[in-house]
Amino acid sequence: MNENFNADIELRSEKVRNMIGLIPSNIERIGISVISTVIGLILFLAYIIPYPQYKTVPVKLYMAKAASDSIPSVYGICYLSGKEIKGIKTGQEVKFEADGQLFKGFVSQIVPVIETNGSIKKSNYQIRIYFMTPVESGILDLTLNGKILVSNQSFLKKIL
Repeated sequence: MNENFNADIELRSEKVRNMIGLIPSNIERIGISVISTVIGLILFLAYIIPYPQYKTVPVKLYMAKAASDSIPSVYGICYLSGKEIKGIKTGQEVKFEADGQLFKGFVSQIVPVIETNGSIKKSNYQIRIYFMTPVESGILDLTLNGKILVSNQSFLKKIL
């Protein structure tokens, strides 16, 4: 095989033989190493740094009266699809904004929506959200737009 390689080189012009026979200089080796290291570092960081992805969902507000101390609490209900529900967990924080005010709540319950025939509809889930910040009774029976975290995977993990 070595004879075939030498014979193949001899068929080429002298300039091509000179390029093939040259050993890269130290500056070229260092440059290639630096570029490879930077690309590897960027790929590594893209794999480990989380990329939060939020979904804006409409949330209908309701008032529930607490049984123990008769202080009303406010909760909201929204609906998400099966793909979006994968990253949502009970106890996760949710943020809403209405009339320039920021409201914080948490996911308290995730329930699959049941169709009238009794089978579970896999594409829709009901999310119940309780609020941690006090909500005025004037905004009840309104629909707010809230941001809920649906995925916190790194960018490279989403691609792979």
